[in-house]
Amino acid sequence: MLAGRCLVFIIALASTGCALVATPAPVESNPEPLAVADVSLAASLLRLEDSRGYDAATVERAATADRPELRARAALAIGRIRDPAGLETARLLLQDPDTSVAASAAFALGLLADSASATALVERLNPDILSARPTVAAEAATALGRISSPEADDALGHFLTSADPQSDEVQTVAASALVAAAGAGDIPVEAIARWTLSQDVETRRQAAYALAQATDPGAVGILMGLAEDPDPLVRASAVRGLTSTALSGTDLALDSVIDQLSRAIEDYAYAPRIEAARSIGTYSSARAVQALRRLLASEHPHDAVVASEALGRMGEVALAALPDLHGLARDPTQLAYERATAIRASLELDREGSRELLRSLVDDSSWRVRSAVVDGFARFRQAAIPELEILAHDADQRVAADAVQAIIISLGPSEIGRVRPLLLELLGSPFVGVRVGVLQGFAWLQDAATFPLLLDAFDVARNDDEPDVGVAAVEAIADLGLIGMAPERAFFARFPNPPASEVHQRAIARFGDPATRAWGDAPPVVPDEPTADYEALVTRWIAPHPETNALPQIRIDTEEGPIDIVLRGDQAPLTAANFLALIAARFFDGQEWARLVPAFMIQGGDPNGDTTGGPGYTIRDEPNRIRFDRGSVGMALSGRDSAGSQFFVAHSPQPGLDGEFTVFAEVVAGQEALERLLPGQRILSIREIAPSEEGC
Repeated sequence: MLAGRCLVFIIALASTGCALVATPAPVESNPEPLAVADVSLAASLLRLEDSRGYDAATVERAATADRPELRARAALAIGRIRDPAGLETARLLLQDPDTSVAASAAFALGLLADSASATALVERLNPDILSARPTVAAEAATALGRISSPEADDALGHFLTSADPQSDEVQTVAASALVAAAGAGDIPVEAIARWTLSQDVETRRQAAYALAQATDPGAVGILMGLAEDPDPLVRASAVRGLTSTALSGTDLALDSVIDQLSRAIEDYAYAPRIEAARSIGTYSSARAVQALRRLLASEHPHDAVVASEALGRMGEVALAALPDLHGLARDPTQLAYERATAIRASLELDREGSRELLRSLVDDSSWRVRSAVVDGFARFRQAAIPELEILAHDADQRVAADAVQAIIISLGPSEIGRVRPLLLELLGSPFVGVRVGVLQGFAWLQDAATFPLLLDAFDVARNDDEPDVGVAAVEAIADLGLIGMAPERAFFARFPNPPASEVHQRAIARFGDPATRAWGDAPPVVPDEPTADYEALVTRWIAPHPETNALPQIRIDTEEGPIDIVLRGDQAPLTAANFLALIAARFFDGQEWARLVPAFMIQGGDPNGDTTGGPGYTIRDEPNRIRFDRGSVGMALSGRDSAGSQFFVAHSPQPGLDGEFTVFAEVVAGQEALERLLPGQRILSIREIAPSEEGC
C-alpha cells in the first residue's frame, strides 16, 4: 500500500496537471543503508538504465518509495534513459521534500531538454524558494540552460540581473546560472558582468567563463580587468576571451591587448599561460609571433605544443617561425609529440616549404612523427601517392593504416583503380586498420572479379577481436550489388552461421531479408546481464550511505609522477565497475597516453595509443550531477553510449561537458603531473591503493 506522502503527490499530479504546489522545507536523507527490497528495486532501475528501456511500473515504484535515495535514483534513471514517458514523473519529483531528489529531478529534466518543463524549473529560481533549496535552484538553472527556450533564457537573465552578487546564499545558484547563460546567447553582458564583483571565487570563474563565450564587444573590456584576477582559473577564462575576433568592434587598442596577453604567457599558473598563447595566436602581429617563438623553447612541454599549433594557424605573418618549427620537428632529443605537432604546424604554415621536411622524416624512429608525416603528405593528395604507398608498408599498424586511408581519400572512387595492385597486396595485411582501409578501396572498385577475395577477407575477419574488418567486408560485398551482382546468395551459403553482433546488424542493414533469413534477427549489442550483477553493483556502490561508503582510491603511475584519483561509483556504478575490472586485468599498464588538448585534458586508456582502440565492447553513459572541474575524470566518447576504456582527466574546469560526459572519478593528488604529460609517454600502471599509501 502506498504511503500517505505518495498519495498526496499522486493526487497533486492528477489534479493540477503538473502545476506547481507549495514547496516543503528540505529534509535530511536517511543515513541507514538500503534494505534488501530497496537494493532489488535500485538494481531494477540500474538495469533499465543499462538497457535504455523505460518501464513505467518500475520507475513509479521507485519514485513513490519511502527512501529518498530510491526517488533520486528514479529521477536520474528518467534522465539517463531519456524517454519522454518519464517527464510527468520527473516534474512531480521536482517538488519532492528531499532536496537531493528534487535536484536530481531538475537534472533529469535538463537531460530531456523538454521546453514544457521550463515553467516548473523557473519556479525553482523564485527567491522565496531559492534560499531554502539552493541545490535544487542550481540544478534548475543548469536545466534551463540545456532547454534554452525563450522562457528559460528570460528566467536566467532575470535572476542574474536581480539577485544580489554579494549574497552568500545565492552563489551556488549564480555559478550554475552563469554557465547556463554562456550557452543561452541572449543574456545581456551587463547581467553577467555584475557577478565578476562577487567575493566567491567560483562565481567569478563562471562569470569570466560566460563573458569569454559572449559575442557582445562590451565583454572584452571586462575580461581585460579579469585577466588580473588573483584566481588563476578566472585569469584563464579571461584571456581565453581576448581573441582578435572578440576585439573587433571594440575601441580597445590592439597594443594594450597584446601587452596583456604577453604578460599572461609568463603567468606562473598553467591554465592562464596556455589560454594566453592560444589567444595571442589569433592576432596577425609580429609581436605575437615573437612571443610564440620564444615559447617553442619553453621548459613546459604543453606551452611549446600550444605555441606550435598557434603559429601554424597564423598564416604569412608567422613565416619567420618556419625554421624554428622545422628545427623542433627534426630534433631527436625532443619528445615525439612535440615534434609531430611542429610538423603539422609547419604544413599549415607553408605546405610547399615543408615538403622536404616530410621526406627527411619518413624513416624517423617514432611512429608519432611518421604518422604526422603521413598527415603532411596527405595534404598533397594525388601528387604524394608514391610517398604514401611507401608509408602504407610501415612496420607500425597505426602509420600504415593512416597511409592507406590517405591514399583512399586522395584518389576517391573515380581514381581508386590506380592502386589496385596495392589493394590486392595489402588485403592480406596482419593489421586490422590497414585491412579496413583496403576494403573501403575495394568497395569503390566495384569489381566482380574481387568477390572471391572479399569472401576470403570476411572469413579471416571472423577471427579478429574487433568487428571493424567484418563490417568493412560486408560493406564491400554489398556494394557489388550496385553493378548488377547478387552477392548475398553466395555469401550466406559460405557463411551460414551469424558472426559478432555488430557485423550481424550491418549485414541486416545492407542485405535486408536475406540476412534475416540466413542469420535471424541480430542480438542486442549490450547483453542482458543477470539481475544479480546489478544487485551486486547497488550493494557495493549505492546501498551504503555516502557518509560511510569508502570509495576506492586509485593510483595512476606515470612517467611524470603518480596521480591519485577516487572512484565515484556512487554516481556512476557501471563505469566504476568497468574501470576496476580493467585495472584487475592490468589492461592499462604500459599504454601510451593517446591525446592531449593543453589546458583541457589528457586522454588515455587506448591500447593502440592513437584514440582508435578499446576493450572490444562499449558501456552506457552515466551522466550525473558532478561538475567537470579541474581534475575530473570522464569517459571519452565517439557518440552516445560509446565509452569503453578510454578516459580523460581535465586540466581545468569544463562546464560545457557537464551532463554530457560521465564523470566517474576525481583527482585528489598529482594534478601537476597531468600538466606535464604528453601523448607517447606511458601509463606505467594503474592500481588500487590502501588508505595508508595516499599521498605517498
